[in-house]
Amino acid sequence: MGKKRVLFVGSFKNAGKDGSVGGQMYACKSLISSSLSETVEWILLDSTGDSVPPPPISKRLFLAFKRVIKFIYLIIKFRPQVTLIFSANGTSFLEKGMMVLIASIFSIKTILAPRGGPLEHEINKSRLFRSFAKLVLRRSSFVICQGNFWKAFFSSIERSNPQKYVSIPNWIDLDNYIYNDKRTITNIHRKDEEAVMILFMGWVQSDKGVFDLYSALSGESLKNKRLHIAILGDGPAREELMTSSKKQNNPKHTYEFPGWVHGISKANYLAKADIFILPSYSEGMPNSLMEAMASGIPSIATDVGGVKDLIGNNESGLVIKVGDIKGISNAILYYINETSETERIVQSARQVILNNHSLEIASKKMKTLIEN
Repeated sequence: MGKKRVLFVGSFKNAGKDGSVGGQMYACKSLISSSLSETVEWILLDSTGDSVPPPPISKRLFLAFKRVIKFIYLIIKFRPQVTLIFSANGTSFLEKGMMVLIASIFSIKTILAPRGGPLEHEINKSRLFRSFAKLVLRRSSFVICQGNFWKAFFSSIERSNPQKYVSIPNWIDLDNYIYNDKRTITNIHRKDEEAVMILFMGWVQSDKGVFDLYSALSGESLKNKRLHIAILGDGPAREELMTSSKKQNNPKHTYEFPGWVHGISKANYLAKADIFILPSYSEGMPNSLMEAMASGIPSIATDVGGVKDLIGNNESGLVIKVGDIKGISNAILYYINETSETERIVQSARQVILNNHSLEIASKKMKTLIEN
């Protein structure tokens, strides 16, 4: 039996123009280099877009139109048996949704992988968007969900065939993350004169909760703690946050903004960090949180999207409410003060990633869908 021809729409570049390497980019590139390639002939259509600054809507629509035309061309030329379509939110979902509808006209099996955290809000806010999403989900042969939260959400929108919603949680390359089971003793519970390092990784923008984090760090409960805050990433709020951090007059708090970091540099930050925090307002299933958990960093995240699928009810990390500045402060203090409980949490977190979030597990599930 020959290889299955799969038209794969996703993000395949090494990095965005701004240096970013998002979760979707890693997911797409890792799949085409995985064991799936032994049974799949990939036909690739790159849909990587610029993020910072985002291009005008007119340019985005024009580029989306070009990709849809190319999608039709590739279908006619190569006659794929399967289309695998990765989508973010907003205009990305509209574009990829059109591709799903086109593939269904050609009677091609379509696997849709929607991954944008704000998608939940967009679908709930607009009746028109919800109606479009319902049609796209109905026409999809399978819908890859990033966890139980997203599986329940999508299946509540289009209920005709619950079996089409398949949970394949996000994955990371476990070999890249070194776990130190003594981290919580040697790093957080250290001498008072040494700073606790707090790590944020991701887009530096308001809906990632970066200003909530800054407000919490500037509050009374943390002002006497020696803290070093590393903000890894870039985005529209980075300059404002840098300016605010320079104006703050607490000598016990220091900040650094290295931008996007990769490879050894990123590994060094993960090795040195004492606490990871992601106070975001929406998420799919955040790779940055999985990377922190795999590295044995005690983690704090807001209860959005697939976060609870990762850390449960404070079992493998601490869950806080969106916009809860006091909750951020309390969670940081909890990790600093609770030695034995912190150790239990990071050990549990590492096991969650090992058991559920490897490329090997994801590629096996994907192979089943493609060959089904």
